[in-house]
Amino acid sequence: MTFDEEHALETFKSLITVSMEGLKVCRPYLIWPIRCVGGQKIHFIRSVPESAPPSRRAKSMKQSIGQVAIVVSEYDEAITFYTSTLGFTLIEDTYIPEQDKRWVIVTPPNSTESRVLLARAANDEQASRIGNQTGGRVFMFLFTDDFWRDYKNYQSKGVVFVREPKEETYGTVAVFEDLYGNLWDLLQPKQLMQDHGMR
Repeated sequence: MTFDEEHALETFKSLITVSMEGLKVCRPYLIWPIRCVGGQKIHFIRSVPESAPPSRRAKSMKQSIGQVAIVVSEYDEAITFYTSTLGFTLIEDTYIPEQDKRWVIVTPPNSTESRVLLARAANDEQASRIGNQTGGRVFMFLFTDDFWRDYKNYQSKGVVFVREPKEETYGTVAVFEDLYGNLWDLLQPKQLMQDHGMR
């Protein structure tokens, strides 16, 4: 056994050697790998403090952006634009009487995670953000599996493109405005182009 192996073994023993007297609960442990001289890998155990955040205790974790709110003037005109013009699907339109508002959600075709909440401005402060939620920067990024199909379709429906199509290192992109002036990227990433046999 090499010096490193002996040292790791002693560390291992010292970490798990505890008095059983008064032990009331079992505590989770993390297993740390050590690569020793000679290429062999051994492990020692380190206990996780009771105060450790959940992220250290959990084996795995998944998060995603489920919804993004866009402030609109009126629900129906926004629904018409996003469904009839952009081809989005209306997922939910529920009236909430307690707040005198509607919960309106639309999603791009065949999208499995991302959704857009169409939120009507409730006061002057919110109304002042309509059409410019990001101070003139592109606000949303709409990925597509066929850029030219959607670009031509949107043009035929009167969508205003403020930046013409361009081939970038990351894909084909153009910038359009929604009905209020928010800027959107219409983007077909390189990977999607390759998946569809495009170059």
